[in-house]
Amino acid sequence: LKNSCFTQHFVEYMGPMIEALCSAVIVCKNFKVRTNAALALGSPASYPSPDMLINVWKSILKAVEASTEQEDFTEYRQVTSLRQQLSLTICQLLVQMNDKTISLVSTDQLSSLFVTQLSSFVQDHNHDNTVEMVLKRLYQFDSSVPERSKVIQKLIEIFNPPMDIKIDDEKEET
Repeated sequence: LKNSCFTQHFVEYMGPMIEALCSAVIVCKNFKVRTNAALALGSPASYPSPDMLINVWKSILKAVEASTEQEDFTEYRQVTSLRQQLSLTICQLLVQMNDKTISLVSTDQLSSLFVTQLSSFVQDHNHDNTVEMVLKRLYQFDSSVPERSKVIQKLIEIFNPPMDIKIDDEKEET
């Protein structure tokens, strides 16, 4: 999915492939498969439609919740890798969002498990370029719509910028 030629020229194949990955990241019993599905879902530089991006977002949020349901204790070692990859994929999806797609995210989707897991990821990676990119993107969104503003503020709280990161207040056109 990283290959932009594929995502641009074979859009008709993207839908079924994304649906399969979304299903795998939530329900597959093998956590390595879930981790690789999350990696693949975070790989595209962009998705062909806002609906597809939001469907991936919702699937990743369900996968965060499902990561606590572990029946096979032989998979225990893989849970940490899965949660790390889900958090990274969330970051990658947030960077891809625009004002329209971020408006489709509700504060109800940001469960306490989501907040805890993402906060832990941010703590471990607060000097990574990923966290800085997400913060910059969050500050670029138009927060004049009240519901969108709540979501953006909640996400900014999670990604609380370290003191050494400077955020450019200027908006970039999307």
